[in-house]
Amino acid sequence: MTLFAGIVARGSAPHSIPEAAVRALYEGLSRRTGDVLESDLSTTHAFVWKDLGVFEGGAVRRTPGGPITLFAGEPLIDRPTGLHSRPHDLDDLHARWSAGDFSLLRHVRGAFCAVHFDPRTGSLWLVADKLALRPIYYAVYEHHVVFATSKRVLRANPLVDKRGDLRGLAETAAFGYPLGARSVLESVSSIEPSRIVEVAPDKVRISEYWRWDSIARASGDEREMCARIASAFDEAVRVRLKSAPRAVALLSGGLDSRCVVAQLRAAGAAVDTIGFGPEGTADQVLARQASAALGTRHFELITGPTDFWQRLHEAHASWLAERGTELPDSQARALWTGEGGDRVLAPVNLTEQVIEAMRSGNPNRAASIYMELEHVGLPPRLFRRRVRERVLHLPRLGLVEELGRRKAEDPGRRFHLYVLLNESRRNIKQHFENLDLSRVELIMPFYDSRLIEVVLSYPLDLFVRHRLYLRLLQYLPPGIRQVPWQAYPGSEPCPLPMPQGIRTQWEHFYTPEEERMQAGARLARAAEIASARSLPDWLLSRPVLHAARLLMHFGFTRYDYLFDKACVFLESPPHRDSLQAT
Repeated sequence: MTLFAGIVARGSAPHSIPEAAVRALYEGLSRRTGDVLESDLSTTHAFVWKDLGVFEGGAVRRTPGGPITLFAGEPLIDRPTGLHSRPHDLDDLHARWSAGDFSLLRHVRGAFCAVHFDPRTGSLWLVADKLALRPIYYAVYEHHVVFATSKRVLRANPLVDKRGDLRGLAETAAFGYPLGARSVLESVSSIEPSRIVEVAPDKVRISEYWRWDSIARASGDEREMCARIASAFDEAVRVRLKSAPRAVALLSGGLDSRCVVAQLRAAGAAVDTIGFGPEGTADQVLARQASAALGTRHFELITGPTDFWQRLHEAHASWLAERGTELPDSQARALWTGEGGDRVLAPVNLTEQVIEAMRSGNPNRAASIYMELEHVGLPPRLFRRRVRERVLHLPRLGLVEELGRRKAEDPGRRFHLYVLLNESRRNIKQHFENLDLSRVELIMPFYDSRLIEVVLSYPLDLFVRHRLYLRLLQYLPPGIRQVPWQAYPGSEPCPLPMPQGIRTQWEHFYTPEEERMQAGARLARAAEIASARSLPDWLLSRPVLHAARLLMHFGFTRYDYLFDKACVFLESPPHRDSLQAT
């Protein structure tokens, strides 16, 4: 796992890079005492990085007196031999990019990002994988371009304009993430899937090396489909496992993580599984049973009321303290996860109603159904009356625009592509943002590009409500089907009888003491937000926030969602003029 950031001076007469801006790269990139950062510095460029050593081959490739390339993640280039070597991949990509050839990117299947810089021409290239799972944020100005794998690094840099982007903020408040290339800052962009951003001294050019909407339709009956998808999934696991004899994987009460663990076992790996479900929940009880059925060594951490990524990192840290010394550090910090199964094989928010609306030529209707189903949007009372209507429509506008950017023979497929190319990043962005603290690399075989190609080659309707997923289980290792699983609401139910008395992850599970702690923390946070000096009063209603805080104080109701939305607008308040541009 690698973190990197940098600044390149641009223009016909490049300006020197301010010392404070370089210092900010170091300060923002790693927050752990003892981390040693490496760098490549000159008067016209400054690159800083930290390779945490999960993947072999290092993070940097240099040509003496010539280009330099920084990599994060693992490209996994398909080769005729079928062998995958990260050092070979990085060498090959660096050599070809140095010669101006980026065509090899069409053959990558893994999650990675990279920057390539040629000091002889002053040109910089920013590269994303086919799903942009590994983020790069960048800002291009007249005299400098600034980039980083964590957006906090850009926020802290004095060269970066901190003005908030109203559309990006509204989308983030509604969906949990900004759409497309937008970020919460006007001047900062997020690199999109399959994109190469070339920043030359006198121009910026964005090109696309791969299109997901051009996958050819495959033939065959349902049995052949399942066999082909199962084979692709098996390969996705094996190319990432390579010859490692052991693996560490998350195991919940659902299907996705169980499929990954079962496939690891089928590939011959001994597996340590980590569960962190609250006491008595399906994520605890069913994970324990699945571990016994799959023959893994299971570790449990009973967690309290914290967010998902915090619970995950706490669980891994506890496992690491107890058992991690039995593995090389690179393997101990590589955590296999079922992330992406519910986006690739069975998007739970892709319903018959959404598909029908898309096929009838009504993306606005599809957006409305989706937003209602996912309970996303903006609370009207949060905003000042005079700006309310203009702000409330921004998330829906962004979603419809995203749908319009996708091209597919089946209009319903455009929504699946939206889910893959936008929602996928939402789930894992927080992990990569804090990679320097967690020091955990996620291994995500469901996001294998070759597997996704196979899935997209078959009719969309087969994947609705987990229908094909359940039939696919017959072609995956048998241990998957021995224990019931927690099914998503609205999907096909698990055909096996569920143990009595267990709670799902969607149910309330805090103890009274935890509830009291949470209530106190919520009230303190509400007071802080309602009184914050950075609150944009022209946009948000401070009286409404104070009233919500008082109602929470006296126990009438909870308004957590209201303060969650308001908080998005505090760090980077938008300028009043930005409303005119929407």
